[in-house]
Parts: sequence; structure tokens; C-alpha cells
Amino acid sequence: MVKELTKGSYKIKYHADGIDKEPIEIDFTPPFSRIDMIEELEKMASLSIPKDLSSEEANQYLKDACLMYEIKCPPPETTACLLDKLVGHFLESVDHVTDGFTEY
Repeated sequence: MVKELTKGSYKIKYHADGIDKEPIEIDFTPPFSRIDMIEELEKMASLSIPKDLSSEEANQYLKDACLMYEIKCPPPETTACLLDKLVGHFLESVDHVTDGFTEY
């Protein structure tokens, strides 16, 4: 689809900081690498997330991680919301754009 929209290229320019700032180039050339979300988050944030994500222990661990990295998560502080905030900070920021997709 990218190749069709860009008239033959897999690469696009993205102005993350506004049209007046220097764009970054995102390359959609296949094949794409796959990134395990929890594994990569643990690596990037130096965390050891409990495997049972439905447990209170995991929820508290993620709350503590958000506090440690000063990541705000408004109520309700569910495990899913906490993970979303951490992933957004560590894996989805423009500084960490990769040529892959995150597997959830």
C-alpha cells in the first residue's frame, strides 16, 4: 500500500516535529522484523515484568515502573493502560523508529 501511495517507493518522509522541522525517513521495505513487546520493553527499560499480567503483582510492578521513569498514567491504572504508557515511552517514540512491527 505504501508503494502504491508514494508512486513506487517504500520510503516516506514524516514530519514528527512539524512541517517546518527536518523530517525523518521511515522505510517500509519488506521483509519487516518482528519485535516481542514485553521482551523489548524489558530490555529497553531494564525491567523484569511478572509473566502473569493479570496478577496484582504485575499491576503494581508496572505502576512502580511508571513512577520510576516519571511516566504519568491517569486513572484507571489498569495493567493494559500502564503497559500502553510504558510501550509508548520506550518503544513507540520517534527516537526508536525501527523497520519492524511490535507483536502484542
